[in-house]
Amino acid sequence: MALLFVLWIFARNLLYAALQATVIWTLTGVLGQALRWILIWQILSVLHFIINFPRILRANDFKFFLPIDVGLFVLGLWQVFFLGSILTGLVGGLIWLTSRWTGYQPDWPVLWLGVTSAGVLFCRAQAKRKGVQAWKAAPSASPAEKKLSFGEQSPNLPQWQREKLEEHRHKRRAEADPDRVIWTRTPKGELVTEIGHYWANVSLSGAKYASTAYSKSSGVVVSTYFDYETERDAMVGAVEFMRDGKHPKTQA
Repeated sequence: MALLFVLWIFARNLLYAALQATVIWTLTGVLGQALRWILIWQILSVLHFIINFPRILRANDFKFFLPIDVGLFVLGLWQVFFLGSILTGLVGGLIWLTSRWTGYQPDWPVLWLGVTSAGVLFCRAQAKRKGVQAWKAAPSASPAEKKLSFGEQSPNLPQWQREKLEEHRHKRRAEADPDRVIWTRTPKGELVTEIGHYWANVSLSGAKYASTAYSKSSGVVVSTYFDYETERDAMVGAVEFMRDGKHPKTQA
């Protein structure tokens, strides 16, 4: 699964770079000086790989998001497949009406590619935002789950979760007060803490910070948010959920 996630990140980087390069190429063509598409694509591909390199290194932590990420991308393609022609007609009509002053006549195939690429990027971003909202609104734990206290966990947790909890408890063994929030840092740089029925980690995701909380009974993700500006904000968001059940607010 982790290998599939890495392969998807590579493919998604190339696809995103291609869509963004097409939008830039179309816009520069409209302005009368089209840049070379392949050059734009190469530059954007490198930038995407640099931005997503931390996720590639932590593929084992993010691999569970693979079906969601692929689904959101396909959903964006499906939504714009029908809307692309309509949007192209509207934008092309506006360009044609103003051609008397601008002297530019729309190249319909190129315009369709540019508008459709921009539409895919926009719809994918909107679908991702709604998907995160829906996920955070889902029940945090099944009613049948046994509530666990500090220091307890289900023996059925995934091995990687058990290892993170064991490492965290070993590092904080000098502080036995279960009501005190103690964060420990792993060798990979992410933060880990445990409060009552949940445990959480905070890590750098691209240019922003992400917090994810897990149930210690089932190991499922019960809260996650990927858009914190600082590590401190991500830590506060995780603690507020684990103590009060308060989900992070989705930023506009």
